[in-house]
Parts: sequence; C-alpha cells; structure tokens
Amino acid sequence: MRIAVACTGLDVAYRFDYSENFTLYTVTNGIIVECQSIPFQALSQTDVVDFFKSMDVVALICNTININHARVFCAADIEVVAAVSGNARAAVEGYLTKTLIGADEMCHGDDEEDPAYAYSGSSCHL
Repeated sequence: MRIAVACTGLDVAYRFDYSENFTLYTVTNGIIVECQSIPFQALSQTDVVDFFKSMDVVALICNTININHARVFCAADIEVVAAVSGNARAAVEGYLTKTLIGADEMCHGDDEEDPAYAYSGSSCHL
C-alpha cells in the first residue's frame, strides 16, 4: 500500500491545493520501504484521484483541504487525514502507529476562519 502526503519540500503543505509535490510512501507490513516525490503540476482533482488509485494509495495526509475535495477522495476509498503539520515522514510514521494500534481519529468541521477549508481530521466521517 501507499500513503500520499501533500508536501512543500519535505514538510506537509499548509493547504492541499498549494502543494508543490506529493510524497508517496510505500508501506509493507507496517514498515516504510520506499519513498518518492512527485511534482504537483496543477492536475485536475479527477486526475489526482485516478493517479492515486493507480498507485494503490490508501490514505492522503495533508494539513488543510477543502471539504468538497476531501469528499471526492473519501468517495474513491482514499482516507483523508487532515490537520497534520511538520515533517512528511514523521506524519506517515504517526499515521502508521495510530493505524496499527487501532486508534481512531475524528473529523472536525468547525474552522471559523475559512469554512471552505474547514475539514480537519480523518476517517472520512463526512
């Protein structure tokens, strides 16, 4: 399986749509075995979803994402994990730790600053 992180360099991008690149982490038996960076070239959302599905991406880690974009990923069975910041690899390691021990994160839709970017949380409980 693969986990995608919306990045600016090696860190999680502040906003999904401002990402410079996606870093794809290949995970086998809970261990990161490969990492590759793919430039984000303003693809349509459909193209990004299709690409992720073709690469066996099961989760997208980001900081802030438009609720409608999050719903499209969730509808494609790609888990959206939002409200994440810092180093991309550390974010994936944290995701794997929580996934492997069975912890469940919940969504929060209460960002008063910009309701269009209110999705923060995970697990596609929209």
